[in-house]
Amino acid sequence: MGDWTFLSDHAHVLIVLAREPRSDPTAVARVTGIDGDDVAAILRDLEAGGYIRRERQGSTQFTFIDRDKPLRHRIERNHTVGQLLDAVESTADTLRVRLGAKD
Repeated sequence: MGDWTFLSDHAHVLIVLAREPRSDPTAVARVTGIDGDDVAAILRDLEAGGYIRRERQGSTQFTFIDRDKPLRHRIERNHTVGQLLDAVESTADTLRVRLGAKD
């Protein structure tokens, strides 16, 4: 059947950034298994579409996700990015973010 997943690379990048907003593109590539150049292109897509905003605070770059943006495909347009992220979030993810812990 080959290697395939239910979610796109764009979704995988968003999920990683939701779990760790301080992730740089290299870390995102490592976690997702997506080529670094592809991650950079995905980040540009997401930023151009208004799905993310990247902001440097001191020496750290944070990514902010607009959880209210609708998903893009016509089948999913009645759902938001936040709903997607909530659907794949685990208790461990929530706890890690609340405690500000790193992997």
